Formats: sequence, C-alpha cells, structure tokens
Amino acid sequence: MKIRNLFVFIISTGIPLFLSGHSFVAHIEILGKKDVYLYGEPIVIKSSIWNEGEKRMAVIPGFVEGNFIVYNSKGKRLHKRKVISEDYLSLPTIAPGDTISWIGEIFTGFQCAYDPYMNNFFLPPEEYTYQAYYLIPNNTDNYDTLKSNIIKIKIVEPEGKEKEAFELYRESMHLWRQPTIGKTMKKFDELLLKYPHSAYAPRVFDILTVLLQSRSYRKYDIKIFGRKMSLKEGVDEFLKRYPNSGVSAMIVRSIGDLGGRKEIKIFRNIIKKYKGTPAAISAKLMIKKTKKHMEREKILKERGFRRR
Repeated sequence: MKIRNLFVFIISTGIPLFLSGHSFVAHIEILGKKDVYLYGEPIVIKSSIWNEGEKRMAVIPGFVEGNFIVYNSKGKRLHKRKVISEDYLSLPTIAPGDTISWIGEIFTGFQCAYDPYMNNFFLPPEEYTYQAYYLIPNNTDNYDTLKSNIIKIKIVEPEGKEKEAFELYRESMHLWRQPTIGKTMKKFDELLLKYPHSAYAPRVFDILTVLLQSRSYRKYDIKIFGRKMSLKEGVDEFLKRYPNSGVSAMIVRSIGDLGGRKEIKIFRNIIKKYKGTPAAISAKLMIKKTKKHMEREKILKERGFRRR
C-alpha cells in the first residue's frame, strides 16, 4: 500500500467565517500528513488560520480535550474524549493580514494507555472524517465558532514488520505504570533498535525525549537507540532521523517557549536546516510564542523596577 509523505489537501476548500458586527474575517484550513494511518499511529494534522480582517484576533480550541470533531464511517460522531489532541491550548493572537500554522497530533490509542482514565481510548481501523473547531472571543463576552474544511483519514491494521513493531509498542504502553516504568523504558528502546523505520518509532522516540525533561524520571536508565542522551542530543538525533515525521513538531515544542534569544536561535536553525518540514512549521510558531513571552517578561521587569 502506497502512503503519501507530503501534506495534501483532501478537501481543499476551507470555510471562511464572516462575523456580523465585527471587523475581521477568519479563515481556517486543515491538511492531513497522509490519508492512511496504521492502527495506533498518531494522526498528524496541519492547521492554518488567516486573519483577513482589520483587528487582532484571539483563537482558542473548541473543547478542553482538543479541537477536532470526528465522525466514523457510519456517520456517528465520536465522543470528544475519544479524539483528544495534543495541540496548542494557547495560540498567539493573530494580527490583521497575518497567518499562523501549526502541527497538531491526535492520539489514536496507546499513547495514553498508562492513564486509567483513557484505557479505552482507541480508534479502531476504519474511515473517519475530521473537522477542526475553534472559538473566537467577540465583543459581547461570547464566542463565535470557526470550523475548518473536512478531511478523510483511514486507519488500517499493521502488517508484516509493522505488526511486530505494533505488538511491541502495545506491550510497552501497557507497561507504562509505576512501578513498571523501568521496564517500559527498556521496551521503548528495544522497539527503536529493532524497528527504527517503523511508523511507531517517531512517537516512541518523542515519549523518551519528553521523559528526559522530567525530574521524576531521571532515576530511570533512559536510553535512546542504546545510549544515554541529554534533551538537546535527543532533539538533534530525532530531527536527523525523522525530519519529515509529523511527530517532529512535538519534539520541537519540547524545547519550550519560555526561553529567550538562545531558544529563538535554535528554532531559526531548525527552520533553515529542515525547511518545509513539520519541525520547521512548529519552530516558526514557537518563535512567535517565545517573542511574546519575552515581551511579557520585559514588561513585568519594567513594572517591577518602577515599584522599587
């Protein structure tokens, strides 16, 4: 089965939002990284929002759990707890005439298996339709809704080597509970070593990289491809191996948006080196968020100085 590796429009028409009584026009489009995913593989979607009006615009996800409305092949809408997404809960405001784009990840199963609340969190193999759903605060203390175009995505059972990788992936995720976390780390690394080109490998690498940031996991012997790495080494290694993976956007986020010029330099290097990839798209938005953080810090510092 041939799977496309480029972002493609499944349905190319976005839905503009003309808000009566407001001086802006919002437009959103979503694109799928590909149209066929393996069972348990994270679904990665690129979202873009244009502010075609005259005022700066704030945008927030439509649900606490995420920002996608999903229907199965029978036309039944899935419960929002079944389509939890790893997306920006805090997007920067959009200036008139400006556009922001970012990469979001929709969990499809084992990513959350360590959490009892999400044990039944699986999307079975079949066809689905996805539509992004956002809210725009208006001048009346209410919200206007903003919905995207619709894309179709199919989930299929893994076969051959991918089925072997899937079984190891599932075993690893079900081990992800204290006090078996040490075994989980070893299983994750085993998967990377055995199946480095698997569709599940980038997500496993991402999990291990995130754990490198947590003090509570430092007591465990976390290895990636058989060796210990710092967070910076983990990010660099990931981008070398999987620059076109949609999960690379999440890796870039792990650098954080609470830094300063040093982090901005890192993001710019990513944009230059991995131009056009999900990592570069994520880095562009992270620059905006980091600059916004720097502006806030500057204002607080100035106000604090005056108070003294």
